[in-house]
Amino acid sequence: MNTEDFLGWYDENKQLYNELTEFVKKAIENILDKEGLEEGIEYALVNSRLKTRSSFLQKMYREDKKGNRKYSYPTQLTDIAAARIVGYLLSDLDSLHSVVKRYFDIDEEMTVRPSDRLKEDQVGFRSTNYVAKLREETFGNDPQYQKFKNIHFEIQVLTILDFTWSQIQHDRVYKTTAEFPKGSDIRRKFIVLSGLFEIADDYFNALSKEVKQYEKTLIEKIEKEELEDLVISPHSLRLYLQEFHDTPGITPYFAVSDNVLDELRAMGINKISQLDNIIPKDFKQRYMKISKRTDLVTYTSIIRDILVIRYRKQYSEKAYRPDYYNTYDRHAYRVHKEFGVDFEDLPEGVQYDDVPDYD
Repeated sequence: MNTEDFLGWYDENKQLYNELTEFVKKAIENILDKEGLEEGIEYALVNSRLKTRSSFLQKMYREDKKGNRKYSYPTQLTDIAAARIVGYLLSDLDSLHSVVKRYFDIDEEMTVRPSDRLKEDQVGFRSTNYVAKLREETFGNDPQYQKFKNIHFEIQVLTILDFTWSQIQHDRVYKTTAEFPKGSDIRRKFIVLSGLFEIADDYFNALSKEVKQYEKTLIEKIEKEELEDLVISPHSLRLYLQEFHDTPGITPYFAVSDNVLDELRAMGINKISQLDNIIPKDFKQRYMKISKRTDLVTYTSIIRDILVIRYRKQYSEKAYRPDYYNTYDRHAYRVHKEFGVDFEDLPEGVQYDDVPDYD
């Protein structure tokens, strides 16, 4: 085959490979989102690309170490269609590798791993590039499976720092058409930068393990009700409020965590034990009883409801800030009514949204 044959093949099959690219990207996103809910797997992003016409032709003429052409037919290229899975940390990659292997057919011999690319005394791109095909057990019932089942594609797995470095290096060095000046150390500097990114990856991973160990310690203290020395912070509050994760309508996040911390401090509450002591004994049971799946229950609303129930007028005078909010939602109205809050004690000017619908 010559250049004209190669380009003719590319033009004829471009649409098919483009459809495969989009199919694989969406499939990976759906799989990771499902695994995330069930197994807690996290990822930063998934993207995909179709090899361009010029890149395709360039690769068809690539030579091996002996100077011979590596490819005779376009179907020998396994990365015309490619997807990329970007994880946050090195520790995230094990789960991402496992997902790829469980849901796709992997050609282990053609797959390129960091150890295949880098010697012990080298630094550089640390992605794993899987050569894959659609697995019948995973995709056999999909109407498009028959169209794509025999086509190889690439799935690249890497950290977000490796992804950042590779994008810059690929655009600024790999794709350049000009030779760098003689004596220039531009390429060496990119290699040095790669080493710095590798060190950063390792440090982020180590710090993440330390945070998880600290979190484990906090969880154990909370479970044992050893709360006296736990200082209130967004992190300790999140762990403490996990008890409310089965509340109907729960969205476990702080609208603005700094505002909540300010309100707690204004009421003299600086430790988890102090917060725990002001919560009514039957608070959670009654709170869940009046909460609905259509409500928006956040960590912020739970803390404010506790403060209003416990302090009422004092909360209005000491903790309420008009610039933080000026309305309570329908859920707050039901909570305040359930716990006998005197509406006259609420912050001046604060109103409820559409209360009559929820009476």
